[in-house]
Formats: sequence, C-alpha cells, structure tokens
Amino acid sequence: MQIWVAILARIFLKESLTLQKVAGIAISITGIAILMNIELSGNLWAILLGISVAVIWAISSIIMKAKLMECDMMSLTAWQMTAAAVTLIGYTVATGSFEAEWTLLSIGCVAYNGILASAVAFLLWCYVLTHMEAGKAAVSVLAVPAVGVLSGCLCLGEPLTLTMGIGMVLILSGIVLVQRAKAV
Repeated sequence: MQIWVAILARIFLKESLTLQKVAGIAISITGIAILMNIELSGNLWAILLGISVAVIWAISSIIMKAKLMECDMMSLTAWQMTAAAVTLIGYTVATGSFEAEWTLLSIGCVAYNGILASAVAFLLWCYVLTHMEAGKAAVSVLAVPAVGVLSGCLCLGEPLTLTMGIGMVLILSGIVLVQRAKAV
C-alpha cells in the first residue's frame, strides 16, 4: 500500500519520491513480510485481492489529501463510518449470515471497534494526512503491526522471537529513513 501512495502522491500531488524514500518503503515492507511471516506461494486470488485493496486505499488517501482536506473532519469521519455500516448491514442481510449472541462483552467489543478502532483511528489518519506528505504518512502506518506484536508480548506474555524482532527493527528503520528524506 505504501508504495502505491508514494507513487500516486508523486503523480497527482507532486510530492518528491527520492531514492531514500523508496529504500525506506522497501525496508519497511520487508520488515512487515518478516514480522507477519508472509509467503507469496499462497493463493494467487488472495494475493491479487490484497494488492487491489492496497491500490484502492492508496487512491482514497490521495483523493482525501487532494480534495477533502478542507472539509470538516468530524463530518467526513461520520459519513465514512455511516457508509461502511450501511454496506456491512446490507451485506449481512443479503447473505443471511448474521448470528449474534448479544452480551455486555459483545456490545462492548462492537462499540470499541466502531468508535475507537475505526472512527477515532480514521479521524487521526485524516489529521496526519493534512499535516504531512501522503507518502510519509502512509509509511508511518506500518508501525501499527509492530506495536500490535509488541503489545501482545508485553500485555499478554506472547513470545518475542528473533524473527519478530528483526521484522520490527526493519519496519522502524524504514519509517525513520522515509521520515528523514528531504523533499526535492
């Protein structure tokens, strides 16, 4: 995803795409692949679907940066979350695959995912996108899996392997490299 944002930002937003930035993106993506133990020998359809989602996300980030940054971010977030909810409800009704056991815990999980993990995260993404280059902002998102793995180790006692450590170091090194890249 990050490379697509950087390429599209170069074309449509005239952001710089230096060798240092490309190297940082490549190092971070390598770190993600190591951290997540990604294999390219999997289902080709799944790989293509993942790439197409990355391209669509990149396109939406570029459109937001170019056209929507002057609108009210709270309204943008509210509309985004409403559209997603309506789409998911429509899909659920159309497929008839909805079964839920509503408990206080499940309601809390839905509220957490809807409010904090989605709406607040999207609002923060909009804020970051308005205050830095789209390519640099997109690479910073790669820190999320590293923070998640580290949180699992610290909070849940999950093991931290050498491979995971190498992946996280590469991710953070790539992010630093991209953030320090000078615009030309």
